[in-house]
Amino acid sequence: SFGLMPVLWVSAACFLVSAVMELFIRIPHVVQPVSGGIWTMVKSDLGESVRFLRYEKPVLAKVALVACSLNLLLSPLVNVGYPVLITQHLGLSSEWYGFAEGVSAAGGLLGGVLAGVLANRLKAKHLFWVLLFDAGIVFVVAVPLMLGLPVLAAYGTLTVGGMLVVVSNTLLNVVY
Repeated sequence: SFGLMPVLWVSAACFLVSAVMELFIRIPHVVQPVSGGIWTMVKSDLGESVRFLRYEKPVLAKVALVACSLNLLLSPLVNVGYPVLITQHLGLSSEWYGFAEGVSAAGGLLGGVLAGVLANRLKAKHLFWVLLFDAGIVFVVAVPLMLGLPVLAAYGTLTVGGMLVVVSNTLLNVVY
């Protein structure tokens, strides 16, 4: 609707603001003792990580596996599937796709806010509910596309469903 240049100027301004904000971050430098070469340190760190995940926090390893799998499966669906479904299957313009992407980005922000609000209530043993929710959303999004419902109904379902998947995926990535 506005063209490319206003979007680029807003993006550049946001980048500049974030760069200035990073100037105020203070991270103390702690010198780690070095013993051996880089490969020795990598092997030692990885071994320590595996021992920690296997013996001290096995649930954390399972949660990480589920989160990685979910990201691996859903990210391509949203990143590749969205433009194909909206522009090619539904025959809508790139403006409609841009609006759907904006709604998805709002879902990411909402997921981050919910993560802060719900962090103490969410437990790893309830992780399967996030997976069931995402599976249900993918099914609900597929139905109008498979049944050949009107384009705007399919688009609305796809847009809202995509936003809800991004909300839950962000929640999963932040909390777990």
